[in-house]
Amino acid sequence: MPQETRRLRSKAAESVAARYVDEANLYRATSAGTSFFPLASRSLEVKAKYARPAGDSPGVSVGMTYRHREGTIGPSAAGNSGALLLSAPDADLSAATTVRLSSRLDLEGGVVGRYLSGGYGIAPRLEARYRVGDQTYVFVRGLHRVADSAGINTAVLPLVTSIDDSREAMSRKGFSAGIERSGSGDGTWRIEASNQRVSEAVRAFFESDFLTDFDSVYLFDGNVVRQFQATLTHRLTDTVSGTIAVRYGRIDGQLAPDSASAFSITGNTGRFWTARASIEVLPTRTGVALLLRGARQQLVGASGTHLNESDKIAISIAQDLSVIGLTPFGSDCKLLMALESARSTAASPDRVDTPLSNRLLGGLAISF
Repeated sequence: MPQETRRLRSKAAESVAARYVDEANLYRATSAGTSFFPLASRSLEVKAKYARPAGDSPGVSVGMTYRHREGTIGPSAAGNSGALLLSAPDADLSAATTVRLSSRLDLEGGVVGRYLSGGYGIAPRLEARYRVGDQTYVFVRGLHRVADSAGINTAVLPLVTSIDDSREAMSRKGFSAGIERSGSGDGTWRIEASNQRVSEAVRAFFESDFLTDFDSVYLFDGNVVRQFQATLTHRLTDTVSGTIAVRYGRIDGQLAPDSASAFSITGNTGRFWTARASIEVLPTRTGVALLLRGARQQLVGASGTHLNESDKIAISIAQDLSVIGLTPFGSDCKLLMALESARSTAASPDRVDTPLSNRLLGGLAISF
């Protein structure tokens, strides 16, 4: 579970977060007997960010993400316990400044840096936001990598990240546009369309309340990901708030030769989608959510075409325990329960004969 701290002071926002993902012995969302990446992979991720919005003086934002990834790739004469251990530390850095050109127009310019396996990438980024109404903004954002060393694309370990996370740092170029309404007492909404060309291997998992299964989409150097996403949060009554979020993406593009040599993958196309509807009872801080998600992906290799197809539906209940005074170490503590039903080609390449797996989950989430 991510652990995150946020503070608001003098209109500045600071955040620190950490996430540890261990894929050892966990579910893999590809055809039975197929493995593109190391058999056991672990990722430790630490993030830090500071942002101050523009006013009479320019705004600033800086961010850093550090990851340490390890993976075992099978029996070997080298390494611990007869297994070859791979390690791939990497880091993302970003810095930008925002200037208010008029009462309606803000312009942000900055740079995004990426370090991986001794290589680096640098991409200037530019974003414009125009206020078209009361607390309603139209925005466009783009980046293009202008410096790229060869080492950044040679890592055998994939980047393990949430499908909801930004992939700007690992993109050769990207463009997005949308409209959003924020800061309204009745509710907020955001609609965005984006296009990104990926520059390295990525395993993007579907994030929800639990990280105990790893339905994923696989991306490789050269893939183009086109996404449409929308989010709406609205106060339904004085005591109930509702949220709806949807995402749809398509994967295509010609893969780089490095993908064939490192992963034996020459083609990768598909689509994925997620939808989540939730309500929260504000006085008791009780949330109920319905989650749908799916993926249809074809990965073409020397040994044939591998399918990555999965479906999932889940109902979850979250109860914030701070309302009853349970706040260990001054943190936020939440009780989670979920009922899930899933189907995947990890069990059988024939979706018709693939059985549904059902399970009941429970746990505690603690955020500092």
